[in-house]
Amino acid sequence: MGGMPKELVFDQDRLLAVDENYGDIIFTREFEQFRLASGFEVYLCRGADRKGRIEATVKYFKNNFAKNRQFVDIDMWNESFGEWLERTGNAKVHSITKKVPAEVFEQERLFLKPVPQTIKSYETILTRDVHKNNAIFYKGNRYTLPLGTYRSGSKVPLLSSIYE
Repeated sequence: MGGMPKELVFDQDRLLAVDENYGDIIFTREFEQFRLASGFEVYLCRGADRKGRIEATVKYFKNNFAKNRQFVDIDMWNESFGEWLERTGNAKVHSITKKVPAEVFEQERLFLKPVPQTIKSYETILTRDVHKNNAIFYKGNRYTLPLGTYRSGSKVPLLSSIYE
């Protein structure tokens, strides 16, 4: 992308924020370490905030890219997504703004700040069996995986990222 924004917007999420103390957000230890190392500001949406634009973007991706594609592996998925993004997602004129997203991003790219040099490595912490409905279960939660992930005896590694 050529850099990172000064501020990132997040929905209220217990993975990021533990509590609020008179307007001061108290982040989880891990997220606070990452935030400080990366040097970005955080805007946490409140329950009544209008998040429609972000949710519409996610819905657009799901319904126009992900819905009818079969997941084989992450590299193939990323390559296919990049091609779709160039061809469709960022190339067509937006119906409301009447602008091409790729052109708007090129203007905004000038305001991005450099990404700090961090080494990111992953550790496999455990694996989970993939069920016939392309889902895994972890800590009482059900997580759906892309269509086509299930194969007889297939397992998915759960990863823990480590920033140095």
